[in-house]
Amino acid sequence: MFDCVILCAGIGSRTNLNYNKILYEVNNKPIYKYSLEVMDSIEEVNKIILVVNENDYDYFKSLYQDNPKILITIG
Repeated sequence: MFDCVILCAGIGSRTNLNYNKILYEVNNKPIYKYSLEVMDSIEEVNKIILVVNENDYDYFKSLYQDNPKILITIG
């Protein structure tokens, strides 16, 4: 068993987005979810730690507060 850290704390300044680039959608799915879904599918993954921007904390917390496998932290 191991834990996984997914970095989602960007702000999108170099992409000229007015929001975090990790929330940019490709095929109707935010980019971060591609990594999250892969790691969530691995049985040996004990915890998934999403390191998020302070401005996005409430958004991520509302999505995953009921999932004990996913921890949200500000980074």
